[in-house]
Amino acid sequence: MRRKNALDSSKLIQVSSKNSVIDVYVDAFPIERVKFRIADYGTPQTSIDIFMEFSDFLKVAHDCRTGELFNIVRNSKQPVVITRGGSPAERANRPDHKAESRILSLGMLNDKIYFNASVGPGNATETGLIMPAGPADKKVSAMTTIGDCKKLIFYTEAAINAYLPTIVNKLVEASEKTRQEFLKNSNQPKPVQNTPYNNQPQPQPQPQTQYQPKYDPQASAYYNQPNNQPPQYGANQNSQGSYYDNGFGGNMSPLV
Repeated sequence: MRRKNALDSSKLIQVSSKNSVIDVYVDAFPIERVKFRIADYGTPQTSIDIFMEFSDFLKVAHDCRTGELFNIVRNSKQPVVITRGGSPAERANRPDHKAESRILSLGMLNDKIYFNASVGPGNATETGLIMPAGPADKKVSAMTTIGDCKKLIFYTEAAINAYLPTIVNKLVEASEKTRQEFLKNSNQPKPVQNTPYNNQPQPQPQPQTQYQPKYDPQASAYYNQPNNQPPQYGANQNSQGSYYDNGFGGNMSPLV
């Protein structure tokens, strides 16, 4: 499509009728959402932005391709809701301090498809879904043909499928980085905790001493005797003979 100005730089596709326009933008793709802008250029001019998750939109595209979507809308007495969203109370900035509900539904009349958008008060459920909590503050409806509706849905589906690899690659890279950091940290020794036991002085290893045998001069004298003769223990020597130890600490008389 032709993009006339900077405001159209993020516009993906547009389908329009005499007084209404349905625009699809890509500026919410990084958060995995499709942004619809449903505008009525009657009096007064009204527009509502609706954000739809990729997964919900791809389901609608599948049902559109099989024809189930148009069968459900044709046979329903009420507009068929295709997405519910909104903002929690802290971000809605509503005068009533409630959450804000935003709903996009489809209706059919005389083979024409109507995109119906509404904004009103809401309540957040425990799972975070915003449900309507009263009549809508603003409504807008845009009409298109079944052919233009298919063109809008399939063109947007192709853009989502082209963008999804970017998201998946980032997820894989982030997951791998986390895994590598975990492996790196798991291989590091764990720091010692400062417990009362660890704060006590630890016993220091004592230096090892080498065994030193005691010196026995008499035993050494044995090995210094010629022909290893036993030394004379506890005896005096004189010219009359030799004396030997009696084994009881006393000396024997000399032998002549």
